[in-house]
Amino acid sequence: MNDMIQFGAYSWRVLDRQNGKALILSEGIIEKRPYHPYEVDITWAECDLHDYLNGVNEYHGQGFYDRFSPQDKDRIAETRVVTNNNPWHGTPGGKAPNDKIFLLSIEEAVQYLCGIEKENITLYLDKNNQECKWGVNDQYNAARIAVNESGVADWWWLRSPGDEDYSAAEITDDGSIDITGNLVQAKNIGVRPALWLIYNV
Repeated sequence: MNDMIQFGAYSWRVLDRQNGKALILSEGIIEKRPYHPYEVDITWAECDLHDYLNGVNEYHGQGFYDRFSPQDKDRIAETRVVTNNNPWHGTPGGKAPNDKIFLLSIEEAVQYLCGIEKENITLYLDKNNQECKWGVNDQYNAARIAVNESGVADWWWLRSPGDEDYSAAEITDDGSIDITGNLVQAKNIGVRPALWLIYNV
């Protein structure tokens, strides 16, 4: 699929369409921000980046969700976002919040940016674990590369946990999926928001 659309002030890649909604991912990295400001055990539902994207953290002032107009906000569907445990290390994925804005998970990156059928994701990850103990480095790397505001390929966060409770998975600047992840307080990792957009209005 991977059509491109404009929504708000950003360009988005269409990953999926279901029941009058489209799953879209920002085409580029919108900014760099830590997953969480401190090295603590944290999951997606509780982390600072989750709150910032959804505009619910009073310490940030305006969150990312608040950059959209009222009309655009009405088109962003609230979605129950499930984050599985890390598929190689078993690190807990945590609660499943109802989000407007979220990051892709490891499994969604494999499904939508590798073109792997949903029922084959576990087998695909297992195969890659046998070949590469830190992540997925395959023929689909180019589809996962994203550039920052300077037009340079850069790293970007996934919402899935890394190999420790204080780490989160990421995509590297060459498009590999780093399943072991980075420390949550890392400041040099990019953000690519995703959301379900209502389009039959």
